[in-house]
Amino acid sequence: MAVLGVVAALVAALCIGYVVGYRRGSRTPTWRQRTSRFALGRQTVGLVALVAASRVQRSARRRLRFVGR
Repeated sequence: MAVLGVVAALVAALCIGYVVGYRRGSRTPTWRQRTSRFALGRQTVGLVALVAASRVQRSARRRLRFVGR
């Protein structure tokens, strides 16, 4: 019964959050705003950070795999 209450509360919170976020949602940026140098630079930095994190994670897995043997 407690599990049912937790699930109901979670669903209610998700629905309320969706409605509030949908109403407060900002307008989508124009094409010029999305493709400005600053915006493209931020996306590039994010992509480079993701690639670097992936490489670090991959090398850490390799090192841990050899330590376990």
